[in-house]
Amino acid sequence: MISRRHFLTGALSSLIPVDFLEKAAAFVEKTGEPFLIPRRRAARQLFASSDFGGHYLLSMGDLWEQPPQMTYREVAERCLHEDSQWWLRDNEELGLFPDDLDDFDVVVSHWCREDSPNAKAYRLLADLPPTPGGIKGQIAGELTFVDGPCPGKDYPGVEAESLVNLSLLQHRLTQLPTDIEVRIL
Repeated sequence: MISRRHFLTGALSSLIPVDFLEKAAAFVEKTGEPFLIPRRRAARQLFASSDFGGHYLLSMGDLWEQPPQMTYREVAERCLHEDSQWWLRDNEELGLFPDDLDDFDVVVSHWCREDSPNAKAYRLLADLPPTPGGIKGQIAGELTFVDGPCPGKDYPGVEAESLVNLSLLQHRLTQLPTDIEVRIL
């Protein structure tokens, strides 16, 4: 599933001002970098990496972080809490026996969906309030939300297509206000 969140230009405070868009585009053209106004009290960083076919993949943390080594039992206890014993019993009926509880596959799947840096960025940005409904504006840029790009894939991610889009994202994060700063890797 792929969806898009647009940045709109306009005169209202929740929209991207046209003069900001023009400054950002000129800055990108001149420097080859996004126009990111530094945040004084940024407690969190949203990283953008261009190692993926020209698009910028967004992550909350090290994009190359690997899933932890955990057993099925540890995953059940961590992810399911009080339901872990039920899950282990249910899976034993399906052929998962105590000797199999050290398998790594389930950790990778859960981690990719819930705890990976790209999944954290996906949830963070998907939960941000959109531009108020009913307001008309010109589309200035967008973020692409990818949730499982093909069957059998558990990848949730957010991509920005350009440095201007990253500039617009930082502007929107500042408007809300959040404690998040966009950084290029």
